[in-house]
Amino acid sequence: MANNNPLISVVLSNYNGDEYLAEAIESVLAQDYPNFEFIIVDDGSKDSSAEIINSYARKHSGIVIPILNKENEGQAKGFNIGIARSRGELVSFLDSDDLWFPNKLSSVRKHFGDTNRVAFHQHNLKLLHGDKLTNKPFRDFLVSGDYGNYADRIRVMPIFVPTSGLTFKRSVLDKVMPIPKTFRVCADGYMTRASLVWGQVSSTNEFCGAYRVHKGNSTFESPTYKRSRYLHSILLPAIFAFYKRHNVHWRFGYATDEEFLDSLSKLTMPTSAKVLMIRCAPPEIIEKIVLGMRKLNPSISIELMTQQSFVKRMSSLPVSLIPIGEGILELSTIGDVTTKIIRGREYDIGIIPYNSWHGTKYGNVYEILMELLDCPLAGVSTDGKIHPLNWKQGSWLSDEEQIQ
Repeated sequence: MANNNPLISVVLSNYNGDEYLAEAIESVLAQDYPNFEFIIVDDGSKDSSAEIINSYARKHSGIVIPILNKENEGQAKGFNIGIARSRGELVSFLDSDDLWFPNKLSSVRKHFGDTNRVAFHQHNLKLLHGDKLTNKPFRDFLVSGDYGNYADRIRVMPIFVPTSGLTFKRSVLDKVMPIPKTFRVCADGYMTRASLVWGQVSSTNEFCGAYRVHKGNSTFESPTYKRSRYLHSILLPAIFAFYKRHNVHWRFGYATDEEFLDSLSKLTMPTSAKVLMIRCAPPEIIEKIVLGMRKLNPSISIELMTQQSFVKRMSSLPVSLIPIGEGILELSTIGDVTTKIIRGREYDIGIIPYNSWHGTKYGNVYEILMELLDCPLAGVSTDGKIHPLNWKQGSWLSDEEQIQ
């Protein structure tokens, strides 16, 4: 950045956040950085938020820019409006229940990096439990560099700090906008992963603010937040569509709900098939497979072998649970009694869910099911692909061999 103190735009989108809003606003106005504008978008709040925002706008005319929407349309709309109104070379975001430390914008200016290469910057946040500030970090470590290509190569979803730790290059946001209206919350998830198309991420583990944990959190530790639904039904469809428009082929080893259903529909089994699954992948993938198979064929019967520690987590699924021991999956983990019961039953197919970045390296799991079942086996990976499992000369066929 040629200018020693370029204009930084601060965007805060608020909805019914009057409990902590004033503290968030004060933390911005207390910045030791000399050149910023502060755009506060209220998204049709029904509490006293509008009065709080207007009071600060009157006191700090020329710095605080209020935009009051009549209707509640979601965080994406608020961000789109705020970004469009901003004039800064960089745009920082703050949630109305979080706060910044006074050196936040100075740190961003210092650590953002080369704007010819960097699309956005992130810093760490301390957890703030109610009004008690802790020394616990929101993330244990933050990644820098060409994160998009790296994450796709190793098949993991790029993970970042939340809204209040993010600053974007304005010219990149212009290419990302508009944020789809489906992002009523967690719009930062779309902005970060879309922005990676246009450059790298720079990071510092320096704490420049605090993420507040409270009963009103929409995501963090919220019992009503469904991460799987957000990931597979909202984020992935939107971000994959964005990548397709820009001829980017990143998938991160994941699939959308629609892609899961399309793949599962290719499994050949009787109408009233009896299925045995074993839990060896993240719970949300088990959920996708179970609910997808039941949606395609409501008459199937699914039994799920799962570790005792996951029984409660899996209990809401339409399956018959078979508790097994903890640790490495082996016949001894399953136990003699359960092994005998399963061998005495007839199944039409055995399903092995697995992380796509491990591929067909779940050899011990396959061997267990081969010992237990006399039926076809199929692997279902986090990228939604179905892999028929065939044994050949003491090892599993590679994906390429299976395709042939």
